[in-house]
Amino acid sequence: MGLSVGTMIAGWDETGPGLYYVDSEGGRLKGTRFSVGSGSPYAYGVLDNGYHYDMSIEEAAELARSGWKKLSGDGVGELHYKYYLVMPSTVEQEMVEVAGAEGSF
Repeated sequence: MGLSVGTMIAGWDETGPGLYYVDSEGGRLKGTRFSVGSGSPYAYGVLDNGYHYDMSIEEAAELARSGWKKLSGDGVGELHYKYYLVMPSTVEQEMVEVAGAEGSF
């Protein structure tokens, strides 16, 4: 049994927001929402019931939280996850040097 990776790439250009799913064989799909893995049917259920194109950031964050709760089980008391906003502004990344890290990659 091999390892496979499903990657989602999000961005913004002159035509607006874009979301792509890239599978482990390099196939690419463009869409508005994706879910990958064994919990996908549950995630799509949450998305189908709560997603709409013009959601506010707060609505999207709440939908993400409810989706993670649904996928993790009702008995989950605390969840730790991160999500990132994709906006039409410039994204800047800072590189940080770590002492002793040279040559460790």
